[in-house]
Amino acid sequence: MRRLALIVCVLAACSTASEPPAPRPTPPTGVAMPARGLVLVAVDNESPLIRRMCDHVEREHPPAIEVGVDMWKDTDRRYVDCYLIARDRRTLAAYVAALTKLDPSLAMPSDRELGYEALPDGTWRTHLLERTAAIEGRIVKQAHKDWDAATGRIQVAIDLTPDAADQLAKLTTQLHGRKLAFVVDGEIVSAAVIEQPITTGKTTISMGGSDPKQQDAQADRLVAALQRS
Repeated sequence: MRRLALIVCVLAACSTASEPPAPRPTPPTGVAMPARGLVLVAVDNESPLIRRMCDHVEREHPPAIEVGVDMWKDTDRRYVDCYLIARDRRTLAAYVAALTKLDPSLAMPSDRELGYEALPDGTWRTHLLERTAAIEGRIVKQAHKDWDAATGRIQVAIDLTPDAADQLAKLTTQLHGRKLAFVVDGEIVSAAVIEQPITTGKTTISMGGSDPKQQDAQADRLVAALQRS
């Protein structure tokens, strides 16, 4: 599902186990999402608006636009979430703009924003994000390049500030079963399903692609961006 995979204790036991959560409350409203630095943003899964966009693509077959589907299971339900794919971000943005001009009912609501993520194969995909950041400000205490021996991939290890770590523990409890996007300088670098609360304040982002040199350069850029945040 996720290529630039965020290892947020979904597979690794880097946070303590917890009891099944109570019915999910509405995630915190947060603050307006800044254009620079690292922010954590809730993803709006299974949006009827995005489903309608996907239906349009599947019906009209526009050039250079495709539909992808993410599927995962929570403790009490199964998610099926569609998204748009194109060769580059500009093509995706232009298509969405043209589509909403053709059908104004497909325009983004004021509390949502379409985010874009680069995939390891060079294509781009969409995520529907809540327009406000769930966690922002001085988030990163330390970030450094690392190596994941299990996957053989270069990754970036992130230690959050104490305040951000506390917020992340609460947020990932509320977002159980949903996706959380890590957005750096306005671009999604990872969006992963939260299967249990992240209580350690530590996480890693694995680099996508198969070229070690590209992974290394990508990790350097990400570390530099995180250190500015």
